[in-house]
Formats: sequence, structure tokens, C-alpha cells
Amino acid sequence: MSADLLTNLEAEFATARETPQEQGDAEAVQSIAKRLEIPPGQAKQILATIEGQSRTTRELFMRRIGEIWLEGHRRAYQSRRDP
Repeated sequence: MSADLLTNLEAEFATARETPQEQGDAEAVQSIAKRLEIPPGQAKQILATIEGQSRTTRELFMRRIGEIWLEGHRRAYQSRRDP
């Protein structure tokens, strides 16, 4: 993992800790909707479905999302390094 990515992650975590829960949730829904190119209402329903799952299922799902996110950043970083 690059030092830049680690620094960015730390900054994101710090920002998330300072953001009120409601605001963070609304921003997350908007971000997910935009990335998936779906209406925000649909993204909100998907998140509610995930939240309705057992803790173990939610944790596995969130880990997988994190892995995919990190892999995307790794690929982007590699593509910038290896033109």
C-alpha cells in the first residue's frame, strides 16, 4: 500500500469521526447512488436491507466492499505508476 493511500485513508477516517451520523449516512447514500448510477432512494433501500442482516453477514459484506474499494485504488495507483 502506498504511503499516499494510507495518508488519504487516515484523513478520511478522521473526517468520518467528526461528521454527524445523519450527515455521514446521507453523504454515503448519495455517493453510493452516484457510483452505482441508481436513484438515491434505491441506494437507501439497499443500505436498509444490508443493515437488516445479521451482524456476521453485514461484517462479511462490508469487508468485501472494502476489499473491492482497496483493489480499485491499487489498480488506479498502478496505472499511474506504469503508463
